Amino acid sequence: MISIVVNLLACGHFRKLPKSISWQYKYAIDFNQMKISKVIKRQELFNQILKAFKLTQDDNVTTFTRTDGVSALETIAALRQELIENFPATNALKCKKGVHNGRDAITVLRQLVRFYNKRVVSYRLKVPGTRGRLHRYEYKLAV
Repeated sequence: MISIVVNLLACGHFRKLPKSISWQYKYAIDFNQMKISKVIKRQELFNQILKAFKLTQDDNVTTFTRTDGVSALETIAALRQELIENFPATNALKCKKGVHNGRDAITVLRQLVRFYNKRVVSYRLKVPGTRGRLHRYEYKLAV
């Protein structure tokens, strides 16, 4: 019964609830609509962060580095408060502490990706011409 009314409300079939629906259903519908809107907001924020890193959700081929994280700092700083409000505390820890460099930006991405049961995989590469003394890190999504 509730799901039918929620679907009808989402489609805009009636502006008010019918009188036959009790007040408990009304609050359940309001809660479900609020929950759906929060899920949509989280998804939009997550897509904006991925776009800042030049990634898509199902992309497991594209690699990115800490310099890409530096380029994503502006987006993360702009969305910082919304990330803290919409994601659970365990997935927004680094946002609360502050994001200062590319490494911190990648940590924010790791925490947000973990919310969707995915991972960011890192691997170390030798910088050519340094005889293996210097390394750089590359990352990619593990879908």
